[in-house]
Amino acid sequence: MSVPLQTYPTETDSPVRYLPVRMESTVVGYLWAATTGEAGGYLPRARAGQAGETAAGLWQLRFSDAYRAGLPATAALTRCREFPADRLSGVVGTDAAEREAPSLTEIRHLADDTNTGGHDE
Repeated sequence: MSVPLQTYPTETDSPVRYLPVRMESTVVGYLWAATTGEAGGYLPRARAGQAGETAAGLWQLRFSDAYRAGLPATAALTRCREFPADRLSGVVGTDAAEREAPSLTEIRHLADDTNTGGHDE
């Protein structure tokens, strides 16, 4: 029997900050945090297919660890730059630019790029 991870809420009405997760030069997903710090998580990129889904595991665990440590989601997001590359989960990188979007819906559209052509930021 598995126990769900304790982690941040996955919905917010606040603007969000986000970082791309890459495997080599391909963006496989996006880490995000509400600017208020109360919500955050990982969204796999549709065009990344199974690689984007697989990458979720370690990033979700890292967010869960930060949540249980009492950190706001914004701190968890910033901390993600410090993690080394992982062959299954990719990397953010210390030089990754944190961007801001007016809503989580915008990040979901960015991740669900199957009909829009998408892009590798």
